[in-house]
Amino acid sequence: MNLNQHGSHLIDESCNLLEDDSPKTSFGVESTKKFPSEAEVEGGQRTTVIVQYNPDLTAKIQFNKPGSHTSGWLFSTLMKRLRSQANDRLTQAKIRSIVAFKTAEKNLLRDVLLTIEDYPLTFLDQETILVPYFGSELRYREDSLTPLVGLQDFEFTKHLGHGGFSRVLLGKANSFSLLA
Repeated sequence: MNLNQHGSHLIDESCNLLEDDSPKTSFGVESTKKFPSEAEVEGGQRTTVIVQYNPDLTAKIQFNKPGSHTSGWLFSTLMKRLRSQANDRLTQAKIRSIVAFKTAEKNLLRDVLLTIEDYPLTFLDQETILVPYFGSELRYREDSLTPLVGLQDFEFTKHLGHGGFSRVLLGKANSFSLLA
């Protein structure tokens, strides 16, 4: 097993955090909290996860035994809850652009662990607040679900020519790596 020292914590090659008694986080910042061990979490306390999409739309799940659930399970369960609570088609379309959840307090280590699909949820607090992370900010027309695309969405790389009423440019879409 290959171990890396990050601050006062050891992390193995699978990004598993190995417990120690130090009050520092893996980024060297003083912290009074440390991740509970699986035995502490499994002791009968319920874990509550709340997603705050906006002030009117939140999703909440509670579960026992965080070690038996994974980050992938959490993502799919929260997405189902958000989709079922969305009232209009525009909100449902925007929910589909969520690619991950991150902690509201911006804890980088926990944010990374939330993206590892088969990682057990033992790193979560008894109550954790998450916010969505969107893959791309799409702008929509008021009256339809058609995304708006404009010149600001492209990075132009080459001027190919011009005509009587237009210019022809080669560009790359900012949110994709396709040539347009």
